[in-house]
Amino acid sequence: MPLKAHALSNKEGTQQFPLPSHITLDSHQKLRIYVGERYKAVSSAEDDAQQEEERKRIVGSFDGHYVFWTKDVWTGDSKDCARLYNAQQQQIQHIEISPDMVDVHGSKKNGCFIM
Repeated sequence: MPLKAHALSNKEGTQQFPLPSHITLDSHQKLRIYVGERYKAVSSAEDDAQQEEERKRIVGSFDGHYVFWTKDVWTGDSKDCARLYNAQQQQIQHIEISPDMVDVHGSKKNGCFIM
């Protein structure tokens, strides 16, 4: 599946993230999206050894594509959702997000959604 022109958004659509257009996912391939302002330091255009080490620490042994969405999109204060839109701007996936799925402080779930 080519990701060109696909986007992820919150419930209201006020926060949108265009997926990387250079990635095409084949069967069983994965794309992990790290969400939150705390990832700004590792996603900047300047690439140095310290950033690379931090990315390796965050990503660990994950075998797949990954990107950083450096906005605090889901607060974990109330129910929300993640919406995936295709190139024609049609919603093709909808995932409900409850407060217990969002690890705001990164303590229990390493800052990840549990789905």
